[in-house]
Parts: sequence; C-alpha cells; structure tokens
Amino acid sequence: MRAVRATGNTLLLDPESPEPAPATGEAVIRPLLVGLSAADLPGGVAGSWIAGRECAGVVESLHPAMPAAETARWKGRRVAVSPDVACGACDECRAGLATHCRGRVTIGTPQRDGCLAERTAVPLTCLHAVPDHVTDEQAVLAVPVAAAMHAARVALVHTGAFVTVLGDSLGAILVAQALRRTQPALRLLGSDPTRLAIAERLGIRHRPLHEAGRRRDQALVVECTGTPAGLATALHLLRPRGRLVLTSPTSGDLAPAVRDEIDIACARSAPIHEALAALARGDIDTTGLITRRVRLDAAVPAIAAVPLEMKVVVQVS
Repeated sequence: MRAVRATGNTLLLDPESPEPAPATGEAVIRPLLVGLSAADLPGGVAGSWIAGRECAGVVESLHPAMPAAETARWKGRRVAVSPDVACGACDECRAGLATHCRGRVTIGTPQRDGCLAERTAVPLTCLHAVPDHVTDEQAVLAVPVAAAMHAARVALVHTGAFVTVLGDSLGAILVAQALRRTQPALRLLGSDPTRLAIAERLGIRHRPLHEAGRRRDQALVVECTGTPAGLATALHLLRPRGRLVLTSPTSGDLAPAVRDEIDIACARSAPIHEALAALARGDIDTTGLITRRVRLDAAVPAIAAVPLEMKVVVQVS
C-alpha cells in the first residue's frame, strides 16, 4: 500500500506501507481527497507515521466484531474524518467537550497514522456521513470550515458592530463567510491580490491591509495570520474593551491588550458535523478555494507548497 510517511524532518512516499488493521470500534477508510496543511510538515519529532489530517473518503470495511447493523450503516458510505480521537470517558468528554478530551490523540501525528494513504483505519467516532449533495471537494474542507464556524461562534459581538477579519488565508475567508451572516459591517484585510480576488468573487467586503486605517474603532478582530505582526495590528484596530479572537498560536506584546482591556478569546476546532450541515445548506461557499490538486505520488513536493497556496488537496483514489 502506498502512503506518505513522516520520519523526523523527512516526508517520503512509502510504496510498501503495511495495510491498516482496524481495532475494535474502527473502520477501514479508502481516502478520496486529503487536504494538506502546515500541520502535515514534520517537525523533527521522533518516530514514523502516516501524515494527513483532513480527509473525505469511503468506508471499505469494519472490524469483524462490529454488529451487522452497524456494518450495514457504514459500509460504502462517504464520510468526512474528524482528526481528533477522543477517549469518550474523561470529564471533558462527559461534559460534551470532546475536542478538549484529556486523552485526545490527533491522527496524522506520531501518536496515530493519518489519511495520506490508500487505506487507513479510523475510529467510528471520528466518522461523519457526508450528505448526498455535498461534493468530495466540499467534504474535504469540513475541518477548516468547522474551525471557522467555531471562531464565529465565540465572537460574541452585537449585530452591526465594526468587525475585521485579519488575514487572507483559507481560514480567514471561511471565518468571514461564517460571520457575515450576522455582521454586515464586516471587512477582511489581506495582502495577497490573488486571495483578495477570491474574497471579491465570494462577495466578502475586503481591503488591502496597507490601506486600512488604525482608528481603534473595531468591536471585534478575528486574527487569522498567526504572526506577531498580525497580533500587533489587531490590537491597534480594536477599540477599548473590544474583543480579539485568535485562531492559531502566536506571540507578541500584549501590553496594549491590558491597557485597553481587550477581551481575548481563542478558537481551535469544532465537531465537523456542523460544517457538513452548513455546506449542505449552502451557508459556506467553497468554490475556488482549492487552488492546487495533485495525485498521491506528487504529495510530498506538494506539501512544501502549502504556505503558498490557498488549499492543496491530494487525490488519493
């Protein structure tokens, strides 16, 4: 079986990777499309594992001990895969916060193989059936769509407030779409003309970052760059007692946040069944957001291009 394997700082195509052996409660998935992200870049961690965290695929088989009704329910179904494997038993899971499970394991890491392979084993708890009229290209974006919807949910500002989404990444454009339904005074600030053109086509009000004023009048800024410069810009845009939502780890000077009593919230991820439902309703438009598509044999060099593209997707089968 072919698979893209990470070892230390290296990614390589392994033509003879072992076939997955599903444990109790697991299914074997045949990935169709796998979305690449910066998280797929190996960071020198010890071990060897199959990369790939964002997957739309088809259920091929289930563990032999699975009840017949469960096998009939899932076999042959198109699914999107949640990358977080929760224990289901800790206090956070029991409280409905499985994304903060104390024993959470993420697929595509040294703890568990990912989806950049011709087949992979995944717990049934990570599978979400894809509605019939949601395409594979939409389903493979379920993870970033869910994260964007969660960022919009934690925004907590009144309708009509001045709102800025800072950045022009895939996540920023998805957050802008999720927020604009309730925030007509929203704008997106970015630096890449090509990406701003995508925002224009999607009907998102936007402006080049260098043209934006710093009047400290924004009630909400969602910071999607993950850079110290982005954090500094966000704090210069916010009015006193405004709200800042961070969508990725960053660093920088928080003195302005203390001075202006900025309310800081963070958003990481959310259950992807909500994203699939939003895609089925047409609330989020993903047209044109996949900017590069490659075969599995070309996945390794394509991962290096992830920072330069809106979204790179690997067609596995």
